[in-house]
Amino acid sequence: MKNVIINGNSIEEMNRLPAESVDLIFADPPYWMRVEGTLTRVEGTTFDGCSDEWDQFDSLESYENFTRNWLEACYRILKPNGSIWVIGGMQCIYTIGAIMLNIGYWFINDVVWHKKNPTPNFMGTRLNNSHETLIWATKDKNSKFTFNYKTAKELNLDTVSEIDFRDGVRKQMGSVWRFAVCSGSERIKDSDGNKLHSTQKPQEMLERIIAISSNEGDLVLDPFGGTMTTGAAAKKLGRDYIMIEMD
Repeated sequence: MKNVIINGNSIEEMNRLPAESVDLIFADPPYWMRVEGTLTRVEGTTFDGCSDEWDQFDSLESYENFTRNWLEACYRILKPNGSIWVIGGMQCIYTIGAIMLNIGYWFINDVVWHKKNPTPNFMGTRLNNSHETLIWATKDKNSKFTFNYKTAKELNLDTVSEIDFRDGVRKQMGSVWRFAVCSGSERIKDSDGNKLHSTQKPQEMLERIIAISSNEGDLVLDPFGGTMTTGAAAKKLGRDYIMIEMD
């Protein structure tokens, strides 16, 4: 099964896939934002954050059980030398990381997505939340995972100085990546002009992840497909894909 969009529950659908059949997984799971009340911008308009039903959980235990179930499903279908990327905000990434370690995942890197255009803290009551964290991991510390080192250097535009450009030298890619939050023409909208999905991720970021941690012809899976950015990036870069999305 490849180059398909599966409409269904991510855990149930992954449990139907063959064991050790996927080369790379990118997961953008529910963050359980726990937003209460109405957030208002400085000028008085309402901020449309993430209040979707799929992001609601009754308790920490409920969220932990959900997280463990989908991560175990990912672990089963990931190839021994495959790898997984998981993205999350401060609300969830520590919970997710702890569960990953308990399951047996081995961490390669954590990456900070530094947002060029973060949402302001409208109340001015704490620091502006201007980043999210990605965990890059394998099934075992001895996994011979794919890392396209030279490709990463070529794609490294975050830490390149004028000297590097002049000498034609690119530095090693670091673990802080700067991408803008989806806006303008990249933001997918419905027929009424409203954003189609609350947590759409930049395609440039997905292309970087797929380019440096998989090879042409590899199978990339996204268990929370959303706006299908992962599939679009995989297709563009010559990878096969499986996208799972319940809506």
